[in-house]
Amino acid sequence: MEQFIISTPEQLEAFFIRAIQKISSLQPAKIELPENIGSEEARKLLAEIWGLSEPVSYSWFSKENMKGNLPSGKVGKRLIFNRAELIEYAQSKVVRPLDTVSEAITKAARRRRVNG
Repeated sequence: MEQFIISTPEQLEAFFIRAIQKISSLQPAKIELPENIGSEEARKLLAEIWGLSEPVSYSWFSKENMKGNLPSGKVGKRLIFNRAELIEYAQSKVVRPLDTVSEAITKAARRRRVNG
């Protein structure tokens, strides 16, 4: 024999609210990422933002490229990067195709004015 449960809409709504609250309390807490990161984390972050392959991202962190290119600091001998500054730097270096075309046209027009 089947059992039927009779409830009011308010009781049913309260049941679902409690169930949702119980489920949401089981989700893991949001993980806060550290503000300052090391070279390996910085390399991975830039590779992800720019879509670089692993060998290319390693070349960005060679000693020749590190001289003043990437915003960084030192703690003892360890190089550290501020996550927010690194993301801002990476986004400022992204060249969009239309920007490149308009820059080329502007430069050509300036050359014509100077030479012409």
